[in-house]
Amino acid sequence: MKIRFCGAAGTVTGSCHLFEAAGKKILVDCGLFQGEPDVAARNHADFPFEPREIDAVVVTHAHIDHIGRLPRLVRKGFRGVIVATKATAELAGVSLLDSAEAARRDDRAPLYDTTDVSAVWERIAHKPAMGEQLALFDGVAVTLHPAGHIFGAVSPLFEVEEGGRTRRVLFSGDIGRNGTPIIRDPEPPELADVLVIESTYGDRDHKTMKDSGEELFLALEKAAADGGNVLVPAFALGRVQEVLYHLNDFAEAGLLEKFHVFLDSPLASRFLAVFRNNPDLFDEDAKMLLAGGDDPFRFERLHITAGSRESREIDDYKDGAIVVAPSGMCETGRIRHHLARLLPRPETDVIFLGFQGRGTLGRALVEGAKRVEIDGRSVEVRARIHTLGGFSAHAGKSELLAWARRATCPGAPCFVVHGESRPARSLAEALASDPGLQTHVPKHLETVGLG
Repeated sequence: MKIRFCGAAGTVTGSCHLFEAAGKKILVDCGLFQGEPDVAARNHADFPFEPREIDAVVVTHAHIDHIGRLPRLVRKGFRGVIVATKATAELAGVSLLDSAEAARRDDRAPLYDTTDVSAVWERIAHKPAMGEQLALFDGVAVTLHPAGHIFGAVSPLFEVEEGGRTRRVLFSGDIGRNGTPIIRDPEPPELADVLVIESTYGDRDHKTMKDSGEELFLALEKAAADGGNVLVPAFALGRVQEVLYHLNDFAEAGLLEKFHVFLDSPLASRFLAVFRNNPDLFDEDAKMLLAGGDDPFRFERLHITAGSRESREIDDYKDGAIVVAPSGMCETGRIRHHLARLLPRPETDVIFLGFQGRGTLGRALVEGAKRVEIDGRSVEVRARIHTLGGFSAHAGKSELLAWARRATCPGAPCFVVHGESRPARSLAEALASDPGLQTHVPKHLETVGLG
């Protein structure tokens, strides 16, 4: 057995791990590289393996940095099977079609088109329920355990029979936080022999979800005092739904009377339909709300925009508008034209709720840039910038350590991925000293043998 780290090694993007076992070649994710130009350029390079030789892809969740190159994989000859939960398959279909349409409009050399996306859908041969073991190949079984990151997200556990023994190889995917609204908490398996774990926040912890909700409300109070509009860049999948959940709570408590809320994302609206189509994946609190007739994604003074003209008219509100729009790192989507118009206004507040990758517009803003470039235009930044890290969909350092402690055998080899250098190395050191694992931070395209 061996693993080659074909993405998310030294970065938090482009997740793609080639796992070879029992004579089969299996990809865990095939994501898009985002952020700095030299990293994003990998999207157009040849795959570091022959797509025709890949027997299966197991998808951990539907974020674009985990699924974004699946259509290109099919275009280049992949004819194997794809494994994903039902919710992930539905969300991926929505996300990839949107990505293909955006590329057709904006990219002179798109990675793929809608035909390739349809071909991906045809290759999704298995949609196992969480916790259900799937006999993938002779000698290879996989079980998808709840990862708690976004709707439908999983941590795949492979059980491989090879050389007369069975070994358990666990890929964390992206691990969520305990107590995140809407979705179930992470539920790792036990006693894996090998672990591949993400490290997005491997060097620090978050505030509690309760404290984060209070911090969001305080930021909105300050924004109301500023007398301007509020921009909330948010990932269309996961973060938008979580923000709406909190805003619904505020609205029911009578705390949003000064604001109209605009969900400016047709894509996020389509994702909401998938959420409602998979009620079994909600946590108990969300199930109770729905059973009582309270839809956490609908409330008074919430407006869902449709066309681009309606989107642009939002900025004509002089005050009292909360605009929730993708993308979370401000690299694409409608948030960019809102930022271009409103960043120069000192009465504007921008609230960031999650990780901002290196080289992104979001990273520049949270680091205090006084001027940024948006679609070829130089824009002065006079708006107030808020960073509320507690809303991250990724587990913090202590949560990652607790998850790994429960999931692995003592002394197991552990490969730390999906993190920038400092958090990855910080987590690796803690894993080696606390749970006592044999840790390694692999480089991009490094191959490791598993014995």
